[in-house]
Amino acid sequence: MERFSEVAYMKKLLTILCMAACLFSTTIQSFAADDVKNSEAYTNYGSNFDSLVQQLVGYSDEELEELKNTTTSAEDVQLIESWTAVKDDLGAYIGVLECEVEESTSELTVTMKFDFTNRDITMVYSANSESANITFDKVLTKMEILKKAGLNTLIGMGTTFIILIFISLLISTFSFIPKLFGNKKTDKTESVEEKKVELPVETAAEELADDLELVAVITAAIAVAEGTSADGVVIRSIKRADNAKWKKA
Repeated sequence: MERFSEVAYMKKLLTILCMAACLFSTTIQSFAADDVKNSEAYTNYGSNFDSLVQQLVGYSDEELEELKNTTTSAEDVQLIESWTAVKDDLGAYIGVLECEVEESTSELTVTMKFDFTNRDITMVYSANSESANITFDKVLTKMEILKKAGLNTLIGMGTTFIILIFISLLISTFSFIPKLFGNKKTDKTESVEEKKVELPVETAAEELADDLELVAVITAAIAVAEGTSADGVVIRSIKRADNAKWKKA
C-alpha cells in the first residue's frame, strides 16, 4: 500500500515540473555532499526537490509570472511567490547541503538547505492528506544575524529607557501635589480661624451695648420713682426675674 505522503508529494511536484517542461528545458549541474547524496532522505525525496530548484533557478521574472497566471493550483501559486521573494540575490546555484525528513502516519515534512554563490536558502515541504506546501527562506549571514540582534537590543533598551524617563518625570511631579493642596487647606484653616475670632467679638460688643441701654432705662425709672436725680442711683447688677412670679402678681 502506497503511503499518502508519497502520493501527495509526487502529485504536487509533478505539476510544477510539467509546467516547467512546457516552457523550456534547462540543465544545471549541481552537487550534493556524499553524506547527503547517499542518505535515504535525499534518495527518496531530496533528489526530486533538487531538480525542482534547478528548474526554478532557470526561470526569469516574466516566466515565473506566466507560470503563476496559468496554474489553477493555490499551492503552486504559493510556491512561485515564495521562490520569487528569495531568488534575486542568491547568485549561481551550487547544490544541496542538507536534507532531513520527518514522516508520520498523517504528515510528511522535508527540510533542505541549498547552496548558492551569494547566499544559502532553506526549503520546507509540508504535506498531509489535505494539502502540500513548499516555502523558501533566506539563510542569514553571521553579519546579518549580528546586525539584527544589535538592532533588536537597541530598540529594546531604547524603549526601556524612554519608559524609565517618563516614569521619573511622572514621579517628580508628585512633589507639587502637596503644595497645591496644602495652600488650599491653609487658606481654609485661616478663614475658619478668623471667623471664630471675629464672631465672639461682635457678639460681646452687641451684648454690652444692650446692657448699657438697659441700665440707663432702669436708672432713669428709679430716679423718677424716688424723685431724685439719676446721678444718685448706682446699679450694681441686673438679674432676670422668674416669670412665674410675674404671672402671680
